[in-house]
Amino acid sequence: MTLNCPCPTATQPMTPTETYQLTVRMETYGGKFISSLAVAIRYADPINKNKLLAAFPDRS
Repeated sequence: MTLNCPCPTATQPMTPTETYQLTVRMETYGGKFISSLAVAIRYADPINKNKLLAAFPDRS
């Protein structure tokens, strides 16, 4: 089954700069949970960082 989604089927991994900018915005504009998640992403090792980013994909 396919959804009529304009988004690409495969995404490129974020660069370290993009990941940092993401976490800054999460801390600035997010609530308590999102701010805490930003800190976890920032301090996670690469394997756990990828797990966190995969568990909470962008839904916009």
